[in-house]
Amino acid sequence: MLGVFVYLLAGEFFAEDSPQKIYSSALSLVREDGRCQDLFGSTIAGFGEETSRGRRRHVAHHKYEKDGRQRIRVLFHLKVIKHLFERIMVQ
Repeated sequence: MLGVFVYLLAGEFFAEDSPQKIYSSALSLVREDGRCQDLFGSTIAGFGEETSRGRRRHVAHHKYEKDGRQRIRVLFHLKVIKHLFERIMVQ
C-alpha cells in the first residue's frame, strides 16, 4: 500500500507533464526572462491557488484535448515587490 502511494505521489510531482513540473518550469522561465525582470524587478515569487487553510500550494490545472493531442493549462500567480508596481503605473 505504501509503495502505491509513493509511486502515485512521485508521478504527480516528478512526471514530465505534471502540473507541478510545468509550474516550476514556467516560473523559472519568467524569472530568467529579461523583459519580466525589467517590468517586475528581480524578486519574483510564484504560488498556486489559496486553499481553505490559507495555503497557496495548489496549482490549478485543466487537462483537455486539442488537435488530437492531450494538453494541460496551468494557472498560477506571481508576487513581486509592491513599490515596483506603483513605479510602473506612475510612468
